[in-house]
Amino acid sequence: MSQPILYLDYTKTTADLINAGIKKSDIFYPFASPDKKDYLNFFWTWQTSMSYYDRLLNVRPCRFYYINKTSMEAIGGFDKGCFIVGISAGMVYQLKKFFIEDNEDIFIRFADDAFSNLNEIGINSLQSLMRDFSLRFAMDHEFGHVIQQSDNRSSWSIEEFNELTNCDEIYSEESHIREFDADIRGAFGATSAILGYWDSTEECKKTEEYLRILITSGIASIACFFSLLPTADFYVEKFKHPHPVIRIQYIMTYLHNMLRDKGQLRSMNWDKLFDDVWKISNLFLNRKADMSVTNLYDVFISNRQAISNHIKTTLLAKYKNYPYLALNKPAALALPKIDMLSLHQLEMQDYMLQDFRDGF
Repeated sequence: MSQPILYLDYTKTTADLINAGIKKSDIFYPFASPDKKDYLNFFWTWQTSMSYYDRLLNVRPCRFYYINKTSMEAIGGFDKGCFIVGISAGMVYQLKKFFIEDNEDIFIRFADDAFSNLNEIGINSLQSLMRDFSLRFAMDHEFGHVIQQSDNRSSWSIEEFNELTNCDEIYSEESHIREFDADIRGAFGATSAILGYWDSTEECKKTEEYLRILITSGIASIACFFSLLPTADFYVEKFKHPHPVIRIQYIMTYLHNMLRDKGQLRSMNWDKLFDDVWKISNLFLNRKADMSVTNLYDVFISNRQAISNHIKTTLLAKYKNYPYLALNKPAALALPKIDMLSLHQLEMQDYMLQDFRDGF
């Protein structure tokens, strides 16, 4: 993939970060990696997306880089005079291992008829697609934290995610709402990727089944992403981040509201689609013999009312109390032209959120 603009050159971009004060030893350089192509394509896609939003949202300069760590970590925010999004090299590797290397045959019986379409738009398998969707979610989640700091660049420096979080985190209502906001931005990014693949498909091949597979794999990839992280038993008002099952539920609802106006989606059976999301997520997770896997669906069913109440009475009811959130900035949820879509989401934002509130 060509990189025609200077800030899409990874070496030049990271040089900017080093000049801003980030240690060179903290930056991962993928040029000797066997996955070099993937790393640079993700970088190109993400830095291109930020180039669309940086002026629109007053987050200039904004730079993306790979953190030189093997664990699953990510950062997003304002530091050393620069807006920053960072994803660890370990996250890219672990998501590839989980979705592609450990589960290479998992979708054969689920979606045989989708492979020819996916191959024509450059996707080798649904496993690769799920890896891509989960990374896009993580990147856009961290960019949500960047957007939150566009008005006040000194309120906090960097929002950090790592695989060891939970036990030492302190709960606050604002922290849950801030993570909810960043999750919605992450879901928005995954949705724009889903629609990007859909719009890249020939009209004669745009079937409801094909779109259902794209949506199901997109949502399931996010559910798996959360499930790969250690977490406590179900909780509501604890820790800095909402419980993964709460996060999965409001992300699924948001994706439903954002996607349903797409032609063939109007007649889609969403109950069956969400059922498939849980089944596919557990299909992946239950094959991890070295993991202690929580059955996501059972946790969801057992706590459905508590999940709905927390989303409705805290997250949705109070996010407008925090003007700095991405949800309160319509331009933050406008689909960029690089995703081959119009900016009609800018006008859709208000009614989508109203439907989101009504869904609980």
